[in-house]
Amino acid sequence: MISLFNLCLFLICITSNLSAFDVRVLLEKFIIPDTKQVECKLSSQYGIVVSGVKEPLHGSISITCTEQEFIINDSIIKDKILSITPALPSNYENKINQFVLHWMKENHDFCQEQLGQLSDFYEKFVNDHNFRDYAPLYQMMQQCVDRCISHFIENVEHPVISYESLVKLAQKQLALQLKGAFINAINEKNISKSLLKQIKISEKARTDFFIKILEQILAQFLTEYLSGLPHKIINQAMKEETGCLLFDKNKYLGTFYLVRDENTVLLINSLDIDDYLLSVIHSEGWPGWPMEVNKALVIASRTYLVEKILQANKSKRHYHIVNSIQHQTYKGHHKFTELKQAVDETRNIFISYNGEPIVAMFDACCGGVIPAKIEGMNYKKHPYLARTKSCTHCKKYKVYDWKKELSRLEITEALQKDHPNLQEITDIKVTQRDSAGLVKQVLVTTKQKSFYVSGKKMYSLFPSIKSFCYTIKKKGRHFIFQGRGYGHHMGLCQWGARGMVQDNWNYKNILQFYYPGTEFMKLSLSR
Repeated sequence: MISLFNLCLFLICITSNLSAFDVRVLLEKFIIPDTKQVECKLSSQYGIVVSGVKEPLHGSISITCTEQEFIINDSIIKDKILSITPALPSNYENKINQFVLHWMKENHDFCQEQLGQLSDFYEKFVNDHNFRDYAPLYQMMQQCVDRCISHFIENVEHPVISYESLVKLAQKQLALQLKGAFINAINEKNISKSLLKQIKISEKARTDFFIKILEQILAQFLTEYLSGLPHKIINQAMKEETGCLLFDKNKYLGTFYLVRDENTVLLINSLDIDDYLLSVIHSEGWPGWPMEVNKALVIASRTYLVEKILQANKSKRHYHIVNSIQHQTYKGHHKFTELKQAVDETRNIFISYNGEPIVAMFDACCGGVIPAKIEGMNYKKHPYLARTKSCTHCKKYKVYDWKKELSRLEITEALQKDHPNLQEITDIKVTQRDSAGLVKQVLVTTKQKSFYVSGKKMYSLFPSIKSFCYTIKKKGRHFIFQGRGYGHHMGLCQWGARGMVQDNWNYKNILQFYYPGTEFMKLSLSR
């Protein structure tokens, strides 16, 4: 049995009555320089809708950001937060209108039956000048609206907002609009004296008259309501290609927010959890791998994300997670639909310890390193990362071992990023390891001096150093770096997981091997 875990998806300062998009990913952090402004360049297929700008903007647009305002063409916007969404195709309003008319034609008998039950209401409305009870009208209209909404989202696969939420919003809007729309529609009819007489004395004439009015109101309400739904729902229901925002050569679903925060401007992409995960497993994994491996990676990525969301909610920061290897690599929308199965079949499942989401670290290949022996990790706080069993399943793959030969000059140039005046090195060797065999410290020697570089710094400065488990051997004016693993050696080993699947392990057993003592829970999302 998988327990439920309620997660409230909340973003300080960025809220709306109905939002389909739950995850806030920091794409870029612009530092406002001495010139006092930065530029953010965006585009979208059908144009861009920007808060504070009346008409959609087409082509590539440049938004100037300062500490006090945003500038787009001739528009100056003082708001702290700017929302940016892709415009829908120009014909979408007509398509929604056609959908509503088609639905009403198909459901004509149902609407007639519902609205025809209001004969007592119609009679009192016409003949009782003190009548004020609109509740029966509201109730019957709401039943028609509910049925239309249900029909509309039949074509939406895994709607990002629940049917209940859609109905609740419709109820709220209908309650605000129905009475006024009803009275206005009657006033606009310019009823003749003869028709008024018929309406007063004939129940059939009266019922037919009001049903026609209410059908017009219903059609107009449904068209406006459906047009105001999140773009993802409209695109899927209308079977249109999903609109994307283009930034830095990548396409992104959802909404962008530009947030002015003192001397920085944050570019945040807000999108649905499943769309985010579909992108992450494409960036972090290998498309074409067995489905069970992708399922394990999706659950690990979802778990990591949930833990970051909880952190963000506590600190009230503007975003949940960062788009980089610092957190998870996210490169926007792609069309590798085969990965979608892994997301769909593990929907909302995450890994927990003592009823809370774990910090689900993962790397490409652990290299057989035993994580429990790695120093520097707080295993009292994260006991599930202290795996005591060695992973042997990644050993048969090429990625398990690596070797790189670097010249003195190449090593010197890399170290100059932290030591600008460094002369060419003469020697480099490992001087300290932890109990797991990972490099903690390296000694660098030049003709002028010697100094220490941490293992973490070496890993960040040299892309060719694939892990923390390696040796260094001198070979003339070159040095040979030879090691095991690809990454930080903690948590899920992706190549190990692939080997386990070949040995008939399923994703649940794989994850419980790499995160011992954990359980599975399921998200109950409060959107």
